Amino acid sequence: MHGKSVSALLATTKEPPSEVKMDVMEGDQMERMETNEEEVDLMDIELQEKTPDIIFTPKRQFHVDYLILKCVQPALGNVKDPPTDSSRAIERLKIILNSLQNDSGDMTVLTGIAKHLTSILKEKEQGPTTMMTNWLSAEASKPENINRAGTFRRFAVQCLESKVIPLLAGIIAFIDTNRNLDILTFNEQWKIGLWLQIFNDPELTQLRYTGIVSPSRHQELQEVIVKTTSLEGKVFSAGLPFSWLIFQQIDEVLRNTINTKEVGDSWFDVVMKATEIFQELPLGKLLSSTEGTYIHPLLKSYILDFVHMVHAVQSEEECNLVCETVRIGCKILIEGEFGRLLLSLIGCHMTHILHDVRFKNFSHIVHVWPGVSRRTVEFQQKESNFHLVTDEEITLDILALHMLIDHLEPSKESLNKPETRTKWLRKVCDYRPIIERIFGHFNQDTDRREFHYGKKCQRGIEQARLQWTRVVVVKLFIEHVCTSGKEELDIRRCMPLWQTFREGADMKDIKSLEKMERFLKLCHKDIVKKCFGDQAKCISCENPIEGAPVRLPCDHVICRKCFYDCVTLKEFECPHGGCHENFPADLNPDKSENVGEIRKYQDYRTRCNSFFMEVVSQLCFAEGTPPSQEVIEKLLSYIIGHSKGKKVERVVSRELTIFDDSIDPTPVVRSFLLQQLMQTSGHEIETHLLAYFNYADRLVKTTGDKQQLIELCLLVMTCMEDSLHQQYAHREDEITMATKMLRDAVPNIIGDIELLDKIDNLSKVRFSLTVVSKYIHKLYGTAQKSMPDPTVRKLFDAASKLCEECGSPWPRRYFVKQLCRCYGIESYQTVVTKSEASFLRWVRLPELKGNKVEECHDRYIVTGDEYKELRETIVTAVLSENSEKLELLLQDMQNILRVINGKILNDQRLGADPLLQILYETDKPQDTEAVMLLQEVPSVWRYRAMITVNHLRQHLDAAKMKLPVLRLFLKEEYHLRAIRFVPSIIRLQKMLMQKYNRKLDRAEATTLTIADVKVQMRQERRLKEFGHLLEDYIEAWNCVRESLETYLCPANESLVTVDKEYCRKDITEDTSISHLIPTYKDAGLCSYALLFFLLKKQNIFLDNYCSQTKQKEDNLPKVHVKDISSAHLISYHPDKDLLPMVLANCNYSFEVGQGTRIDYNVTNLERQLMDRFLFSKSLITKIQEIETITYRSESTNAVVFKSLYLRVKQERLNPAVLSQICGELRLKSYPDLCESLDKLDIAISFLKSVGSDPESSLNDFMTNTLKMDNPFPSQKAQQATRCKHTMSLWITLAMERAKFLAKYDKKAFEGISENFKKPLTEEQTQGVEDILNKLPIELIDVFVELLFECIVLKIDVPQNIDDEDYVDMSKICLRDALIGYLDACPYDEDLTIEDTLMTAIGQLPSDKDDLNRILTAQSIEVWSLVNKVFTSKQRQRR
Repeated sequence: MHGKSVSALLATTKEPPSEVKMDVMEGDQMERMETNEEEVDLMDIELQEKTPDIIFTPKRQFHVDYLILKCVQPALGNVKDPPTDSSRAIERLKIILNSLQNDSGDMTVLTGIAKHLTSILKEKEQGPTTMMTNWLSAEASKPENINRAGTFRRFAVQCLESKVIPLLAGIIAFIDTNRNLDILTFNEQWKIGLWLQIFNDPELTQLRYTGIVSPSRHQELQEVIVKTTSLEGKVFSAGLPFSWLIFQQIDEVLRNTINTKEVGDSWFDVVMKATEIFQELPLGKLLSSTEGTYIHPLLKSYILDFVHMVHAVQSEEECNLVCETVRIGCKILIEGEFGRLLLSLIGCHMTHILHDVRFKNFSHIVHVWPGVSRRTVEFQQKESNFHLVTDEEITLDILALHMLIDHLEPSKESLNKPETRTKWLRKVCDYRPIIERIFGHFNQDTDRREFHYGKKCQRGIEQARLQWTRVVVVKLFIEHVCTSGKEELDIRRCMPLWQTFREGADMKDIKSLEKMERFLKLCHKDIVKKCFGDQAKCISCENPIEGAPVRLPCDHVICRKCFYDCVTLKEFECPHGGCHENFPADLNPDKSENVGEIRKYQDYRTRCNSFFMEVVSQLCFAEGTPPSQEVIEKLLSYIIGHSKGKKVERVVSRELTIFDDSIDPTPVVRSFLLQQLMQTSGHEIETHLLAYFNYADRLVKTTGDKQQLIELCLLVMTCMEDSLHQQYAHREDEITMATKMLRDAVPNIIGDIELLDKIDNLSKVRFSLTVVSKYIHKLYGTAQKSMPDPTVRKLFDAASKLCEECGSPWPRRYFVKQLCRCYGIESYQTVVTKSEASFLRWVRLPELKGNKVEECHDRYIVTGDEYKELRETIVTAVLSENSEKLELLLQDMQNILRVINGKILNDQRLGADPLLQILYETDKPQDTEAVMLLQEVPSVWRYRAMITVNHLRQHLDAAKMKLPVLRLFLKEEYHLRAIRFVPSIIRLQKMLMQKYNRKLDRAEATTLTIADVKVQMRQERRLKEFGHLLEDYIEAWNCVRESLETYLCPANESLVTVDKEYCRKDITEDTSISHLIPTYKDAGLCSYALLFFLLKKQNIFLDNYCSQTKQKEDNLPKVHVKDISSAHLISYHPDKDLLPMVLANCNYSFEVGQGTRIDYNVTNLERQLMDRFLFSKSLITKIQEIETITYRSESTNAVVFKSLYLRVKQERLNPAVLSQICGELRLKSYPDLCESLDKLDIAISFLKSVGSDPESSLNDFMTNTLKMDNPFPSQKAQQATRCKHTMSLWITLAMERAKFLAKYDKKAFEGISENFKKPLTEEQTQGVEDILNKLPIELIDVFVELLFECIVLKIDVPQNIDDEDYVDMSKICLRDALIGYLDACPYDEDLTIEDTLMTAIGQLPSDKDDLNRILTAQSIEVWSLVNKVFTSKQRQRR
């Protein structure tokens, strides 16, 4: 019978189920074991099922019921709840105790616990950590254990309990997931019956030993956290028993079925297949047996729980709306089969999977406007006939979208006052992200033909889009045209514009554009009247003057359009029939007596034009599609006009404006409208581009200069090339598209094709060769040599074919320019040396002598001492990390380089080098350049820096404009771009903390790698989500890690820095998971500091932003760190959001005779940046409350009492009461003392979690609330102790236990580290005794207690050896430790120590040079000595 397993003690019975009995050894066996006469294994205890065929003969039997009931209270004490549900512990205790006391029948809570306990122990014993045989008898036979427990059998039972308690805690925590125990209190017998059926079958719950222990070392947990399966970790009460188990099994079955979906299967087919699989599983079989009357209540309860598990529920109304939407979607999906239980359950899951984005969109709407749920419910009740109030399709998100946009309806005068306008704009900016996200998803769904939106939703989207465009138009008008300045002209009333678009606005339609034009002209008319009064008619066209009049020297007044017509046609005479007086060709039309009014008027015109261009770019060309043909023609009519003179009519250019009098005296071709067209797609785009090109062609031809036509071609080509870079750069198919463009271009660039097509092909060649240069450098431009994969090889072959067959040297030269100018001449030199490979021979320039490239380490050295001085200054600034000096040097670097490059070309040593001539483009334009041979024109192949954020930064530095916000943004942009990853970082941290909190210790976390976690995530079907979050985390880490090397991060009331070794390592699959889980030290500080840095970066930036814009920081919205979402953050993608904004504000233009130039509209760019990225962003509060993990091994007495003190302030017991308690305790047995201490431990575990009134009776709390019998052996302790005395009482009981053990020379401090148990020398012992002999016995007694407290609460506190402020406590002198403890005593009142005792403490040897110096490493020996002296003096007194 030797070596029986513990699980054998807990085998379940059949008659009766809960009367599981175990045979206990005969008295003579027990007696022999107690005297060690014979080794008998206590595991000879045998459990058998009670059946009629077996006759039991044991004299005594042990019931497992008793074991469970005895262990349930300490087990409940080990079960911990989230801080938001701290009161749950008491509720759970009451439910469990009531259920155990009132159990009757074959299936009860008690039988369920017994079955799970047996199942778990069997799994444990069959695993790799199987317990040794004879372990129980070996432990129980030790004299010290018998002495502690009182009897051999009592210790055996206690030892068995110690193994059962942590497992029982794990079972209780499991069955109370989502407050699942509450269902036992419901007055619904079918739910209680289902609850008991599931719990009494371990096969249904699938609760395993591995699920309640630490993940890698499989160590049992002293504290078990109750989990919630809600989406955001919020506690909710389940409506259906063990609904999370049903959810997990259905989700696993359904996703596996989806993965094996065949091409012809519909989603209904997938649901049917998953149902067939699920109904064969034990849980499916149980649910399918549900009686028909309970099917609909069961479905309703499950859908409610399901919504909590997949949706971030904020209110009851929201929950009900989502539940109803899931029901509608399921009903539609399973085609009238709703009501078949298993099919309906799985249909709910599939509905959410198919419409996941739409449910998230609704959640985002609720986040920005929590009242939308209530408003939607009210609307459904009042407007039941509205087309979106239906159960024929899912409409919740679109209906909520309508409610959200309707909520932007301004009151009668709110848009006419600056203060209320500002509030309205803030609300618009808050709502805009989610509104535009819904429109974007609808467009994507339509493009992919996924049909997630029904016809009613499609109609609803279009209606919402019209109303949102109306909002945007008014918003842009307020921002651009309305001002709050006193001097500027202002449009005070904006409500007429709102009313103009009462039916909505579609700026792609000519009707809406004309409505806006009419409104602007009415406003313009009012402004003109304000500035210049009533106007007369123009003497030339005889129409009323609608703008600033022009007064000629002859005193006649004409309108500006007529004036510019005269200038354009060079007819410099008064158009009045009877005058004809000449006026100067350089007459300034703005020169007038009303200079101030003209300035205000021109400022108003500028603001109107800015508004109009924003409407065109944001709305007319929205979503990548062009407006209607009528709108295009209308826009073209704005930029081209006709000047009519007496003898001639001529085509003229104008700004993009509604005002007819904005004529350019010299023709100017602007790229704004062309760039907008290039951003669109569709079959009409070629027609629109051709229309623009024909207009520009007509304009240029009026000059008669063919070179100007080439300039036009270059402008168009530049816009096309920018569009290609924006469209394909950084895309996965970048190489494939560049290869195709090169192949298609070979016949086209030399063929006789339309000019616009040739320009298109040339722009594609330039783009593709830029891509080629990037990969050539990557593979061959460095010392490391790599072989291209087949895809890249095809790209190189296409480039080679182009250069060899196009018949022109320019594509090859352009490639060399790109390679050298972007990556350095050294890169080209390296490539040429490796060009023996057939696919690289084409890179050599035939014009280079002997195909040799001269090596020049620093070609700028030829410019002399000036350059040497500059170089030395830069090196010094870099080495000294003087960023300000470096920035000052770099500000004018573009001009410096231009001057130096000119010197190089004029230097005879380098200026004659063919390569340098190509690089610095010394070729002169040919006189016979023909536009149809555009590929041979050198200017077509000139190198130009691409439009990037860095290019913008350089332009801004050279411009020396103020623009403080734009400069601030560009300075911090590299870190700001990483802020968009904050939600992913937080989500990843929460995912890992929920998975590993209190399950891992710090050592385990350092050995568990990301690769290991991926395996676990794959098993849990969460690998895809984990992978995406990890990618975002790594990208953010790479952006920030260099800065973290020197960043002082506040953590746990101190400043810490991340170890540089961590910062310099890449995160790979071999990286330990501890890097990703936030802590205040070690590798986890990487995760904590990363998040802290980014949040702090946003706060600092917004603070500086407020300073630059003269705003008050207090006016910014604020959000707690635990409530952050993307809407609160400066969140943008550098390539998808920022770069398009830069390109939209970078315009090319060429004025006849002046050439092409690049103009950044930096003022508008700054405004857009503030509007789209910064407006309404939040300051993050309580950043220091970033959640961190609690590792399992970091909970000690000191930590526990710190938590207790935070919940219940602690005081010492009155000395007289304390003395009486100690006297009573000494009359009790040692086992009674230990039992009382164990019960007090349980009470502390509850109190530190749920708290209590400090003045309430501790005895009442333990007996009435925790249902403990006789918690204290001391009558005085029962009467006098309050909850505020808990720690003092624990110290007293623990010290009495230590004294008892010391009396019999047993180990009194088993749990204390060995570091503090070093022996005293004879001289040290004598010195301590001499000090003690001078003290009265009463003070020695106080010293015993004081030293005991100091050891437990201060000295033996775990520390991390890697901490910068780490101090080895064992090497501190004991005197200093005692004095430090007295200065920071963990009680609410100060401890008064008599001077005599303080003097004695001060006499403890502490000098570093004293050989008898006593350290804390000897504190246990000192306490034992002090206690021994006290005991001796006590005996002498008697």
